[in-house]
Amino acid sequence: MLFPPHINVDQFQWTQHDKFWRDDLRRAREELGIKHLRYAFPWHVLEAQRGNFDWSYSDERIEAFDKLGFNLMLDAMHFGTPLWLKQAVGDPEFPEALENFTERPR
Repeated sequence: MLFPPHINVDQFQWTQHDKFWRDDLRRAREELGIKHLRYAFPWHVLEAQRGNFDWSYSDERIEAFDKLGFNLMLDAMHFGTPLWLKQAVGDPEFPEALENFTERPR
């Protein structure tokens, strides 16, 4: 889990991937030859407020994945949950919230 809500640490910020993601992806493709990549978009960023989605984060990265030629495998739940789910995966509203997140049309 890259965003454990109980300690409010975003590991993309902690590792600076949020700043250097373009270089990280380019280097993974060009220097390491990676073609298939499992990647997760942070739910807490895409839906910071319940029901209000901002897809710009994911759109920008998907465009970069496509340009670099990655076969992308998206992970829907790797990052943890948004802060509005007070008990994270133990929150009674979690199942419905996850379903809404994963089925939200673009």
